[in-house]
Amino acid sequence: MLSGRHRFYVQERDKAERLDGQADFTTVWKFADGRWRMHRVLSYAHGPVPYTPPPRTTTLPVAVLQRYAGRYRSPRIGIIQIAVAGDHLTLTAGSFIATLYPQSTTRFFAMERDLRFDFETNGDGLSKTLVVYENGVVSERAMRDDPAAREE
Repeated sequence: MLSGRHRFYVQERDKAERLDGQADFTTVWKFADGRWRMHRVLSYAHGPVPYTPPPRTTTLPVAVLQRYAGRYRSPRIGIIQIAVAGDHLTLTAGSFIATLYPQSTTRFFAMERDLRFDFETNGDGLSKTLVVYENGVVSERAMRDDPAAREE
């Protein structure tokens, strides 16, 4: 018997190959006619690959984080609240809460799942739009919807 885990990759036209899922397997070998041959192969427990967040390599001053804090509104999700929490941000959308750490001055990643967030800013650095990427694809655009944004 041989057991292990295999991973599945997807290659879409004009895109880089990406990891798409995984499953466990067991192979039963049988010795017959002087040779080992695969007798049965079982593949089970199919599912997504567990998310591993990128390493935290960027730290931003609290003043920069505060530029992104506020309320945003998206057509599909509704209200998205961003708040400063020490050296990072928290995002609350309904019952979903995510911990966001910076990858750059305007891009953040979630610790909980494969989500990226770009804050599009105006000339003075105040965030006007929050763009949400899920698995590398834009899934939501939310406009700033709080008093600080309306004063501009």
